[in-house]
Amino acid sequence: IGEGASMIRTKGEPGTGKEIFAHAIHGSSLRSQKPFVKVDCADIPESRLEIELMGSELVSAEGSRECKLGKLEGANGGTLFLDEVGTLNESFQQKLYQILRDKSFQRVGGTRKINLDVRLITSTNRNLSEMVEKGLFHEELYNLLAGIKITLPPLRHHKEDVLTYAQSFIYKANRKLGKNVLGITTHGEQLLLDYHWPGNIQELRS
Repeated sequence: IGEGASMIRTKGEPGTGKEIFAHAIHGSSLRSQKPFVKVDCADIPESRLEIELMGSELVSAEGSRECKLGKLEGANGGTLFLDEVGTLNESFQQKLYQILRDKSFQRVGGTRKINLDVRLITSTNRNLSEMVEKGLFHEELYNLLAGIKITLPPLRHHKEDVLTYAQSFIYKANRKLGKNVLGITTHGEQLLLDYHWPGNIQELRS
């Protein structure tokens, strides 16, 4: 959204690594030194969603203006990751469409137009095209988000990657916890490869 920006939509079962993929896209882009901001649309109450994303400008009882930056402004120049975009309510779908169309927004209670320059990545485990047909998702917003579509397969369909993911998680855990776990036993590796992984990469990480 903005000069040199792009919109990417990822789809997959819960836990298939949509956020990991979003981080990888950001990290390998020219925006890698700019912010990566994640918004979990399913976890923010509807009453707070607009302020969380767009920020606010409120006048206090003393007459001073208090500004709160939203996620959109925080991600400017970088990447905005909207996780589970299919859970947005109808009212905010319309607002988001207008923001993406105009490439600008105003804070809640504000009057100044803020230009938006972000790479937008959205994710969903829902069938948005079916939701559009049923009138549950804004058709024009859906068309805007359909720039580049990437479907992530469940882990059971690419089990050859299980051990690579596992070693990566061990490395990160070692750094975070100050440990020196070297790897997994042969028996342990076989258990990982034989498992069905209904919770996908998130289950493996846990």
